[in-house]
Formats: sequence, C-alpha cells, structure tokens
Amino acid sequence: MRRVAVIIPILLATPLLVNAGLVACTREQVLAGDCGLCSVVQTFLNVYELFAFTLIPILAALLFAWGGVMFYFSAGNPEKVGKGKKILINTLVGLFIVYTAYFTVGMFLEAIGYSEDWYNLGC
Repeated sequence: MRRVAVIIPILLATPLLVNAGLVACTREQVLAGDCGLCSVVQTFLNVYELFAFTLIPILAALLFAWGGVMFYFSAGNPEKVGKGKKILINTLVGLFIVYTAYFTVGMFLEAIGYSEDWYNLGC
C-alpha cells in the first residue's frame, strides 16, 4: 500500500515536470529521432537543478524549523535534545554534500578548460 502511495503522486506529477521544461526533448524531436545522449544528460541536469535550487532549500528550512522546535521544546529531556541536534546536524551535512558536489563539478570543468555553462549543454 505504501508503494502505491509513493508511485501515484510521481505519476501524477510527471506531466507537470514535462511542462516545466525539465525534459530536454519535445514530442516532435522524439518522433523525428533528434534526441540523443545529450538530451538525456540535459534532462538529468535540469532535474538536479530543480532539486538543488528549489526543493532542497525549502525542505532544509522545514527541517531546520522542525529540529529547532524539537530542541526548544525538549524541556531538558536529553533524548529530545539529541533528536533535535541530530536533525539540525544532518540537515547541514546534507546541504554541504549537495552544494559541494555541484560546485566541485563546476570547478573541475572550469579547470580542464570547459568555458561554457556546464549545466546548460545546449542540446
């Protein structure tokens, strides 16, 4: 039952993702055979950019608020204090990993001489 609860929203959101410009190919390009590996990679980059710069900051703010509220209202209970700290620290670590990966790829590509925007392949 839980799988269905996860799969149904994903299937319902798929047309929204296509219309949001995340998919690099249009239907006409697919039918003409103009889509290739570049379009697939560009689609993955578009999805990553959506998550990294839109959804993750919102989720991180909610997690910071939840961890802070749990920490504040722990009333000295060491278990709840530890739980609140764990949420705050894990959120910071997650943000560090996501944004460090993004900027590391950009710096690496710049170091090897790729002068264009690496996240926009231009397919």
